[in-house]
Amino acid sequence: MDYSLETLKREYIDIVRNNFVIMTTNDSINEQAANRLIDIFKKMNISSFYKFKSLGSKYTIPNLKDDIFHFSLISQLNDPYEYSYKIDTDEERKKRIEILRYIKFIEEPSRQEIDDWVNTDAYKMMNAIREYTLVYSLTTSFDNAPMWYSYANDYNGICIEYDAIDIFAKYNWRLTPIEYVDEIPGAEYQMEQNEILQFIHRTCVSKSRKWENEDEWRITSIQYNDKKKERNDIIKPKSIIMGNRISGEDRNKLLQLCDWKDIKLYEIEVDSESYQLRRKQVN
Repeated sequence: MDYSLETLKREYIDIVRNNFVIMTTNDSINEQAANRLIDIFKKMNISSFYKFKSLGSKYTIPNLKDDIFHFSLISQLNDPYEYSYKIDTDEERKKRIEILRYIKFIEEPSRQEIDDWVNTDAYKMMNAIREYTLVYSLTTSFDNAPMWYSYANDYNGICIEYDAIDIFAKYNWRLTPIEYVDEIPGAEYQMEQNEILQFIHRTCVSKSRKWENEDEWRITSIQYNDKKKERNDIIKPKSIIMGNRISGEDRNKLLQLCDWKDIKLYEIEVDSESYQLRRKQVN
């Protein structure tokens, strides 16, 4: 059997989507699927997840002090194509035009009115859910140079390390690897309940292959029923890694913080003989 990482990720996503995403409050957990998910996660040998952060935000240090695990609204992420989707409305439009053609009581609508009628039904629900979809994005390595540049202020920020088993134990199937794809997720206009739920999940965890270097895993929390637009959990980091361009003031703050919280503090080192990034412990 092929146990390549991509194959394992594909099976993991399929189990999540076909067994857990479609669950209702009346359904019991599929123990076989749950155990298989655990087996696959173990086979991927992910020991840690990492979160790159800028120290330019006034919330970064206080959140570290309080072990705050802050979720972000999917609409506020840096990829303008987050939660992008397309729904095939052509067949539905034809059906409705055909029906209206034979009803004399209703004046024949314009094409724009037909479009609005169909699109309102299809997109209203998806867009409403988007407003209450929160995510926490993680990656699987600290030595990712583009991540240091993009998310940790060009090595002036930090990378927070979390124990992967702790994260998986807490979030389980809500933790999913991102699907890097060539096309925006699409669906038929008419869908059954399970198909709708699976499509929403696919929309939440799909990104263009252009982002593939981030190797993102995402915890998704849709709080549509509660109408909540924020979520802060409590998870203690395993370690903090400083960029090698961090200021002396920020370095001292992190040294004090990590000593107080008994957390390992590392600093990035650039290997002069290779393109590898390394870390050395400084406390």
